[in-house]
Amino acid sequence: MIKTLNRKHCVLIGISIFSILIILVTVYILMPRGKPITKINTEPVFEVVKDGDIICRLGDRFWSHVFKDFSIEDKRFSHIGIIRILNDHITVI
Repeated sequence: MIKTLNRKHCVLIGISIFSILIILVTVYILMPRGKPITKINTEPVFEVVKDGDIICRLGDRFWSHVFKDFSIEDKRFSHIGIIRILNDHITVI
């Protein structure tokens, strides 16, 4: 004889499924993509940017495209970054 699930069991199953979905989405978002980092000739870049400059960019991940869609006028950028130059290496924070 199969017992019917009461309301408490249904809520626990729903919370479990929701938690698993949240974990899967989080892992997918945080998982690195397959693009390797390539070194570029930075000498011309040093002529244009300096430490502390703010740049606008469009990322290639899911959330970057979500954020750019919030803009009413200009959808070329998703977020900004700050240039950091340390020991002749340029990084964007």
